[in-house]
Order: sequence, then structure tokens, then C-alpha cells
Amino acid sequence: MNMRDFLICSLIILASIATVTSFCTDVSHNDCRAGSVEREYDVDLEVCHSLCSTFHNAINACNFYRHKLGNVGYTCFHYAPQHFSDYYKDCGAISAPRNVDETCLNPPEDTCYVTQSSRCVYKGTLLESSVADDQEFCRSLCDTEPNCQRWVFYKESKRCERLDSAEQDCQNIFGPPSKTPNSCSQPASTPQPGTTTTPQPLPKQCSDYMVLDNANRNERDDRCGMNDKDGCYCDVALHDRPSPDWQGKGYYRFIIPAGTKMAESNPGNGHCGATFPGYLADSHPTEVGVEKEMKANFSDFGDEYSTTIFVTLCSDFYVYYLDTPSACDLRYCGSN
Repeated sequence: MNMRDFLICSLIILASIATVTSFCTDVSHNDCRAGSVEREYDVDLEVCHSLCSTFHNAINACNFYRHKLGNVGYTCFHYAPQHFSDYYKDCGAISAPRNVDETCLNPPEDTCYVTQSSRCVYKGTLLESSVADDQEFCRSLCDTEPNCQRWVFYKESKRCERLDSAEQDCQNIFGPPSKTPNSCSQPASTPQPGTTTTPQPLPKQCSDYMVLDNANRNERDDRCGMNDKDGCYCDVALHDRPSPDWQGKGYYRFIIPAGTKMAESNPGNGHCGATFPGYLADSHPTEVGVEKEMKANFSDFGDEYSTTIFVTLCSDFYVYYLDTPSACDLRYCGSN
């Protein structure tokens, strides 16, 4: 093969790769701050983008949008004057698959590379967890380990986790104002690439729930009360220290970095970002799709501040119907 033929073959291969690019939906951000939300709507993905595009072109009032799967509360959020690059840098964790496209980690504004995910549960098994100086080092660890398919970098603790699968299950997707979901290879009517669909038949709450994803909700966090009330929160919306991820009573799922399920034992006062953390009084149910009435206790109060909750095993994860606790500082606790 002469040089000319080699170059032609190379161009054909590169072109074929480009045509199947799904942009960056496999890159995800967890434990994000609220950001500068300009508008909120209860609309589907296509309408969410269309409204963002209109406001962006007319008065530059939507720099990117976030769309939430499900139908609990608002599903569409427009952000301005904040840009996507400023928003995701304030998130507590970033994750991407092995050999991720470099542009996905530094996405240009208002391009399809902004089409990324949030509030995700990672389906792989943990291979290794270690300290990393930054996400680039975490990424390099995964790229050089033969069994690693996804890396997760927790920015505050500088912890790097490597997983044996790139698969993730996400609740939120971001998008730019000037590119439609379809043009970014993100069909508006189907779940995003890399997510899983809950098998049927399962009860409605297995696909229609809110998430608890605040990092200090995990039982390993013990900073509450070390410096007065710093690091202490309540699962009470109308309070001076409300939990960032608490949205009132309803169905919830614990996701990393808060944990993957509710704690089953008393973690002790000051853990889970609360003076009195709540934990399941018994073991989790094992029958799939059946809602079980159970009890949650709050630290060393025992039955005095216990509350009734309902737990459902949805194939490979749990959802909980949680009521607002009766007092502060009471907060439901997550566990890995």
C-alpha cells in the first residue's frame, strides 16, 4: 500500500468513528450545587431545549439546561448567567469511562460536548480506591489498569475509584441552547446511552423517585458538631440548615456519594451530617417489587423519635418512602 492509499484509508476510518460519536453522556457529575437557575418548568426534554434556545437567542438568558427524568416536581432548569464550565467545577464528583474523549472533560460552551449527565448510580464493581491529586491522575490510573472501565474522582477527599463496568444509571442530562437533543445523538423519547431500564413489572416508585446524593449524608462522614453546627443539616425544608438534597416527603433513592442504601445500624451522633442520624431498624427486604413497611430510628433515641418508612427492592437498588422527620437535627443516613 502506497502513502496515498494509506492516508485515504486512515481518513475513512476516522470518518466512520466520527459518525458514531455519542458525545459526552457517559461523563457524569454528582453532588452538584444548585447553581444560578434562571427558570424552572415541568416539560419534556425537547420543549426544555426549545425554551432554552429561545431565551438564549432573544435575551441571552439560558447558557445551558438540565433536564430531570421522571415527573416529580420541575423537570427542566435553565441556567444563566452561569456557564456550564463554571457549574460542573462546583460538583463534588466527576466520572467518565476509560479512554474518554478529552474534549468531554473540557467541553466548549454551547456545543454537543455539554451533553453530559448528573445524579448517576454507577453499576460496576469497585476494583480499587486510592488517593489521587486530581482527576487527570485518577483518569490515568484507570487507563493503565486492564480491568478498569470507569473512574470516579471525589474532589474534596481526592479519592479515586476504579470500576469494572462503564455502565451508569442517571437521572439528569445537561444540554446546550443551540444544539437539539437529536443533533447531539440524544433521542428525546428514550433513556440516554449508558443507562438501564427498570424491568417490568415493578411498582411506579422504582422509576419515579427523588435522590439523596449529598456527600456528607454518608455514615462515614463525622464532621457534624466538630465546630459548633458546621456540617450539620436537617431533613426539614423550612429550617436554617436544610439538607441540600431533601425535597420533602416522598420516594427517595440513595446514590453515591451519599451511599447506595440506608444505613442498617446506628452510625453514632455527629455522623451523616446530623446530630442524630436515622438508620433502618431492621435488615433490608429481599423480595423484588414488594413494598415493606419498616421503621427508622434516629441515633440513640430508640423508639422515641422513630418513624415509619416504606422500603421497596427494585431489582438491584432500593427506594424508600420517607416522611419529614419530626424535629431537627434528624437526618436519614446513607451507607455503601
